[in-house]
Amino acid sequence: MHLLNRMLIVALITGCSSDQSKVECTKVDTQMATVLIDCTPEILRSDCINANINSLIRSDEYKKNTLIKFNASEDDAEVKDFLISLSSKKDRENSNFMNLSALDVAFKKDRELGHIYIYKILDLMDRNYDINNLSDDKLLQLTAKSKEICQKR
Repeated sequence: MHLLNRMLIVALITGCSSDQSKVECTKVDTQMATVLIDCTPEILRSDCINANINSLIRSDEYKKNTLIKFNASEDDAEVKDFLISLSSKKDRENSNFMNLSALDVAFKKDRELGHIYIYKILDLMDRNYDINNLSDDKLLQLTAKSKEICQKR
């Protein structure tokens, strides 16, 4: 593939007209080479994997099976208390009740209550859905699933 890109770049270089300055011609060639390099299948595959990781993170299955990662901040403590207040005693007995799905419920309920915790909930959501904050194990699992999805396409 790289050889094909190089061949196309050469064709572009020879395609400059005689009335174009060398600087102008080189600028166009460089831009075209960048475009061609950006179109390699490896990069497209990477985009596919990243897009699927983002989709998987937002899936109901992932949300139900992933616990919220709180930090030691006062804001997170307030959201945690809010989540506890929204849950039943039966839910609180389940060690998995503080999952990402609970954040969705809290977000909707907070809207009904006048956006008391909205920024704190959104901050917590941002941190929990950020690919850079995933554990290595979770990222490996999601990457493997994403690769499978991309290979089927």
